[in-house]
Amino acid sequence: MIKRIYPLLLLFICSIPLAAQTGAIKGVVKDATSKETIIGANVLIEGTSQGAATDFDGGFEIRQIQPGNYNLIISFISYKTIRLEGLEVAEGKVTTVDLNLEEDARNSA
Repeated sequence: MIKRIYPLLLLFICSIPLAAQTGAIKGVVKDATSKETIIGANVLIEGTSQGAATDFDGGFEIRQIQPGNYNLIISFISYKTIRLEGLEVAEGKVTTVDLNLEEDARNSA
């Protein structure tokens, strides 16, 4: 019985450091003019399938990101899409960004 438990215990202990080797990006997306939060904006890490939509308070969080430098693409209907370049994600850290989207004059009535 102990011979069966030992390999599982060893696997569990070895996997703990792997979970701590990622970082996260979080922030808030607002209207640049009114400063009201934007619900449902898309925040994507360029070149990956990782991203999030902003919540009721305009907040978002993308977790389990490998350390490195990334570009964020932020978009929402009737607003100009922005590209935030060179955002650094460090191991075990949360990178915070607050973003302001400008209305797209081409989509205004």
